[in-house]
Amino acid sequence: MFTAPYQKISFIKYVGNRVLLQCHIKTGVAMVRSGIISVSDNQIKIGVMAQPRDSEANSEVCRVMSELFKCPRSDVEIVRGHKSRVKRLAISQIGVKWGDNEEKITTEIRKKLEQAVIK
Repeated sequence: MFTAPYQKISFIKYVGNRVLLQCHIKTGVAMVRSGIISVSDNQIKIGVMAQPRDSEANSEVCRVMSELFKCPRSDVEIVRGHKSRVKRLAISQIGVKWGDNEEKITTEIRKKLEQAVIK
């Protein structure tokens, strides 16, 4: 059976110079489980120690992603799902070359996420 080398990944979308990432958040995890838990074709699963009150968990999600992509915290924004476990994050300075095609950018982002998965 033939499998194409590039498969459209549905958790990554591009709008202007920003990347939108679909994430599922698990709150109240142990410190050793804080970070990227898993990456699938549909979403990124992120674990944070903070509880979902007073936007503590949202702030920690943004901190985790800004550290991963080595961008300022102000470049990571929750655009959907402020009070939900499923969130849409927008990252404006993700550290990829925007002149590259979408396939290459998606591959770089996916590789960076998979390398960050907690073992």
